[in-house]
Amino acid sequence: MRSIVGLDRNAAKAVLAEFLAQSPRLNTDQMAFLNGIVEYLVKNGVMEPKVIFAAPFNHQHELGVAGVFGDELSEQIIQCIRFVNKNAGIAATKMMNGCGFALSALEKPASLC
Repeated sequence: MRSIVGLDRNAAKAVLAEFLAQSPRLNTDQMAFLNGIVEYLVKNGVMEPKVIFAAPFNHQHELGVAGVFGDELSEQIIQCIRFVNKNAGIAATKMMNGCGFALSALEKPASLC
């Protein structure tokens, strides 16, 4: 369902909020990359982690997220994306079961990203 309607912009930003708080010295390319992730999530609702290694995410660096952030920070970003995808599955399952549940904002456990 979310892949049809996308993800609320505030929820998409919330997913990366703790990552941003822990990485206060991001450069312009890194901030642009994160904004690209937010835009993708707003439009598509979910994101396969492999997407951030390919176009359009490899325009800043041929290795995509790994080239822009390095291995450690890239893994943290991938964990945030997996969290979004996991929550999309939970929301879709509950909606299909007739619970009327819709994920309007993500509540992210601190241990994820």
